[in-house]
Amino acid sequence: MPSDSFSSSSSGSKNQLFQTRSRTWTNTPNYRSVLRDNRPVNPYIDEKHGGSQITYAGGYDRNNSTGVVTTTVPAGLTYTNQNIIDGTSSGLVSADFVSIANATAAANLIQLLGKISDAKTNLAVTLAEAHKTSAMILGTAKRISDAYRSFRRGNFREVARQLDLPLGRVHKTWLAYKYGWTPLLMDVKSSAEFFAQQTLGGRPPRFSVQSTKVAQVKWASSGTYAAYGGGADGTYTKTLTGSYTNRMKVWIEVSNPNFSALQQLGLTNPLLVAWELVPFSFVFDWFCHVGNYLQGLTALNGLTIRRALQSNVNDLTFSYDQPTTIRVSGGHTYTNSHQHYDGKWRDYGRNFLSIDPLTMFPPVRTDLFNFQKLVTSLALLRAVSR
Repeated sequence: MPSDSFSSSSSGSKNQLFQTRSRTWTNTPNYRSVLRDNRPVNPYIDEKHGGSQITYAGGYDRNNSTGVVTTTVPAGLTYTNQNIIDGTSSGLVSADFVSIANATAAANLIQLLGKISDAKTNLAVTLAEAHKTSAMILGTAKRISDAYRSFRRGNFREVARQLDLPLGRVHKTWLAYKYGWTPLLMDVKSSAEFFAQQTLGGRPPRFSVQSTKVAQVKWASSGTYAAYGGGADGTYTKTLTGSYTNRMKVWIEVSNPNFSALQQLGLTNPLLVAWELVPFSFVFDWFCHVGNYLQGLTALNGLTIRRALQSNVNDLTFSYDQPTTIRVSGGHTYTNSHQHYDGKWRDYGRNFLSIDPLTMFPPVRTDLFNFQKLVTSLALLRAVSR
C-alpha cells in the first residue's frame, strides 16, 4: 500500500507554524486494462493538517516585597501536528463528531436508495385511497361551481366561504393543497414519466446514481485549570467549526426489468403501503425517515449493484484560547501569559461501500424545523381542535 507524507515547521519570536500532509492509497495492477465494471474501489486517504500558535512564557512570578520578577520556563502549547478531533491534548470528545458523521451517512444512504428506487408512483396507495381522491375532486368541483353561482349573484361573502378563504377556514385549503392536490398532481406527472420511460424501452440497462449530504459542525466548550501560582482560576475556551460531507455513488445493472418496473409503481412493498395508509404517518416522517426507509427496503428489486463507493470529507477549524490570568497570593503576583492556537484539518477518505437495506435503520432527521412544517402544524392543530 503506497503512501507519502510531508511535514514542515518554522518558529519565530511570536509564532510557531506547521503544516503536514499524508496520503495512503491502494493500487490495482494494470488498472486501466481491467473492464470498468470489474474495477475495484481502491481505498484512498488524504490528510492535511495545519496550525499556528502564539509562543509564550509559561508565567511570571513577581515578589511584591522585593520587586523581583521570575520567569518560568516557556511551556508552549501542545496542539501542533495532531488530529484536532480526537487528539488527547485537544480535549475534544470525538464521540460528538462521530455521531454527526454516522447520522449524516445514514441519511445519505436512505437518500441514495430513494434515487436508485426511482419510484414514479405508489399505485397500491393510489388505489387504496381512490375513494378519498374522488371525493376530493368532486367536492372541489362542487365548491367551485357554487362559488361561481354566488359570484354571479354578487354574494362575495359566500364566494369566500366556498373557497375556504376566511381566516377561520384557510387551514382546510392549505391541508387540501399540501396532502391532497400536490400528491395527486405529482402522481399524474410521475406516472406519465414512467409510461414515457417504458415506451423508450424502460430504464437504461446500466446506469449510475450518486447522492451527497453535508452536515455543519459546531462545537464549543470552556473550563478552568490550575493556573500558575495555584488555584483553578485559569479559564480557556475551545471551538470546532466546519463541515462534514458524505458522498456515495453506485453503478447499477438492471437484472430484471419487469420486477424493477413493478417496484417503480410501488407494487412490491406492502410495508410502505401500510405505512402510507396510517393516519398522520407524515407527521412521524418529519422527525424520522420512516417512509424513505421503507421505500429503500425494496429499492434494489430487479437491480444488481456492480460497484459502489463512499467518500467522506472533513473540513474543520479548531481554536483554543487561554486569556491572561493574574493571581495575587502570599505576597506574590502570578501571571499566566495569553495563549492562543488556530488549527485547520482537512481529511478526505474514499472506500468501498457495502449496501444491504435489511441492515439499515430509520435515521432521525436533522432538518426538524422549517417554515412549511410550522404552517402545516398550525393547520393540523386547527383542524383537530375543530
